[in-house]
Amino acid sequence: SEILAAAAGASPPLEPTAGRRHFLLRGTDFAEQSLMPLLAPLMPVVYRYFAKQREDAAPARFFGESRFDAGSSVPRLFLSECQLLVSDPAAVAQMWHRDNMQPGLTILLPLTDVD
Repeated sequence: SEILAAAAGASPPLEPTAGRRHFLLRGTDFAEQSLMPLLAPLMPVVYRYFAKQREDAAPARFFGESRFDAGSSVPRLFLSECQLLVSDPAAVAQMWHRDNMQPGLTILLPLTDVD
């Protein structure tokens, strides 16, 4: 597909269940040039979420809600994953699971029509 062609440099796909392929995109030109700009309008929501969920992380300081001094060393937020998920018709559903032990946020951006 044209999306897969645009994602040149992605890892070989992981297939956790039949019909679901995950391509790791973080660091690829596709992620940096095409996907990151789509996240920019969502950043105020992301910062507000983490200000409440991770008071030890940097965004809480932006809103004056941190318990840490301005000079203290606090964890920084970062994009840990950027994946392209290709789900074929009649793909086997993936079981519920947690990807991280720390609170995180998952944002899904459909790149094609979703039925």
